[in-house]
Parts: sequence; C-alpha cells; structure tokens
Amino acid sequence: MKTILIMRHAKSDWGEQYATDIERPLNPRGLRDALRMAAFLDANDLLPQIIISSPARRAQMTATFISRHQNFIGELRLEQRAYLASDAMLLEIISELPDTAANAMLIGHNPSMEDLVQRLTGANVRMPTAAIARVRLSIDNWARITQTTGLLQWLIRPKLLRK
Repeated sequence: MKTILIMRHAKSDWGEQYATDIERPLNPRGLRDALRMAAFLDANDLLPQIIISSPARRAQMTATFISRHQNFIGELRLEQRAYLASDAMLLEIISELPDTAANAMLIGHNPSMEDLVQRLTGANVRMPTAAIARVRLSIDNWARITQTTGLLQWLIRPKLLRK
C-alpha cells in the first residue's frame, strides 16, 4: 500500500510587482497556513518520505515549511512538469516516484489538485489554499497507479486548525 498527500499551495500574493505568475510568493495568511499545516503533519506523524512540488514560488515556499520540520528526513524535489499541470500529468509524475517511499506528497495548483483527488478516488472535493487530502492507494509500486486506485482517507483545511 502507498499513501499520497495531495496539497494545494498556501495563499499567494497577487501584487502587481511580480512579472509572472510563477514568481508570486505566499502572502501573510499563506505563510501562517503553511506553517500550521506543516505542524499538523508533524504532530500527527504524517510527514512524507518525499515531497514533489511545483516550481512556482508559492508552491516551493509551502513545501519548504513542511521539509524544514525537524522530523522530516525525506527529500524535497521540484518538478517542472507540475506547474499548471493537468491531473493526467500529475498522475504520470506520481507514477515515477521511487518505490522505496511508502508515503509521498505532491504540492501544486488548482484545479488540478481537486481533479487529481477525483481521478484517484471518485470523490468530488473542494480544496481551498493549503488544504491537504490523504489518499490511500491499493498499489505496491507507484508505477501501477491508475485512475480510481485510491481511497480518500481525509481532507483537512487550514481553517479547521485555526485557533
């Protein structure tokens, strides 16, 4: 069995000072939510063994919050193909994960993250910024991932963790 955490990047800044979409960083709420979600994963022993992130600055920043937790001993990889990818491309990226990792995380953009959860589980979910879906896959090798091979175990939104 494999487990994939599917995360939409945290809230980004929409300032006019950014020449391109890929350059946009997290805004103050995004910074707080990324930290909150990373702490949730750490506190619940849910940190993945590998994180694959879109190269967009907002996704990289979100991934960095998770990878910098002291209990994270995995690997963080930037994947160029994940930026504005279709759910089919995201499925391909997941299929290339090393089988040594039982638990992985993919950080990217909507609508592809919601589409990927639906493709894997059949569940129609809404993923606001920084939301994480945990999908249990009935496979032993990442290369065997196909449509509807998963079960949505839970979906958590940062709003649920705010105090």
